[in-house]
Amino acid sequence: MAPLLSGISDRGSVVRPLHASFYDFLTDHTRSGVYFIGGPSMHRLLAFASLHTLCNDLKFNICGLESSYFTNAEVVDLQERVNTNISCNLSYSCQNWAHHLQRTGFDTTLVALVKDIVGCEKLLFWLEALSLLNGLGYATDALSSVVTWLQVGEPCWCLMSSNVNSTLGPGWI
Repeated sequence: MAPLLSGISDRGSVVRPLHASFYDFLTDHTRSGVYFIGGPSMHRLLAFASLHTLCNDLKFNICGLESSYFTNAEVVDLQERVNTNISCNLSYSCQNWAHHLQRTGFDTTLVALVKDIVGCEKLLFWLEALSLLNGLGYATDALSSVVTWLQVGEPCWCLMSSNVNSTLGPGWI
């Protein structure tokens, strides 16, 4: 598989297709048959796995920083701490859970997991992890897409945006 995929020799690496045509092949059911990996069911599985990872692995001060008063640039060994404390699985989940959620149908199991993240301090832990991963810019779009997704099946959960705004301050979503 090495000619088709990168990241297969290192257990901690994300596996990616080397050429767009291979991705196109895998996501076209008529061409890939049993190897098909596209559609809402795939996104549902990835959303579930990502949310489950966030629920279990996010924690306060995940990299054990001595002070919250230092910027990321001021922490000399930050990248080493990130590599040690934020697994590839958690990194992927932090950066992609909302993308997968947005591409799946409304699902009460997923709603419960989303509420476990955005309804408590895990939201702040997620933002901290994103900051450490240099992905904080993703947060606004992610939260906006989650609000939109929730409103499809649970219109009363539009209160989530006011909950998030009260936690983070106005203007986030």
